[in-house]
Amino acid sequence: MPRVHIVYTHSAMLLDRRPYASWREIQDAYPDYMASLGPWAMDEILDFLGYDFGHESEWPFSRRQIEDFFRSGEDMLRRTFR
Repeated sequence: MPRVHIVYTHSAMLLDRRPYASWREIQDAYPDYMASLGPWAMDEILDFLGYDFGHESEWPFSRRQIEDFFRSGEDMLRRTFR
């Protein structure tokens, strides 16, 4: 199963599948970088979102979106903040 980073920027929250050697490399990839977590497996991300955001209706991504992302070949799933 792939491992994914959660990346927080000033404008979005992302799930990023690309391999990074360190958080500094992630920071270099995103000009408005704030923080990152991981790399984590899908279950770890789901657990984190449940703990951090509470009910799934409050999550930035639905469980289905996350499951589909992990099955896909996409490198990134993005949720832009208003």
